[in-house]
Amino acid sequence: MMKESAAGAGRFVDAAPIDNAIRLDTDRDTPLTCKQIEALCRQGVLSARLTGSRLNTPARPFQADLFLGWIACLRDMTACGVPVSWQAGPGLADLRHRLIHIAPPEVEENPALEEWRRGHRFGTCSWASSPGTWPTASTALGP
Repeated sequence: MMKESAAGAGRFVDAAPIDNAIRLDTDRDTPLTCKQIEALCRQGVLSARLTGSRLNTPARPFQADLFLGWIACLRDMTACGVPVSWQAGPGLADLRHRLIHIAPPEVEENPALEEWRRGHRFGTCSWASSPGTWPTASTALGP
């Protein structure tokens, strides 16, 4: 049963009584914010699927904000522990080392994306800072 999410952006589907999943169309919906994702998790959402166009590096400058919004949405879903299924365009293969902190895309005969999938583990990106220093990031690819 499709219904509008409480967050107001996108829709979510009750796939089964115990298997709630967010389904977002990258062509029609707007990316969810961290607060919206957290609210849906509190409502019992267990997984997510991005449908529509494959996420790819923007071809035009005006598309950059939307692209970065979807990347932030993927980041926040990963941080909240929501398994997410999505597809990447060919341009994202070159960015895999910069995007290692998000759940990798479904693999489609692309060795670079397969490397990303094999290497990703939850918690591979961490931030640290102390008073008077700049925050630093640490990422490590798994085996």
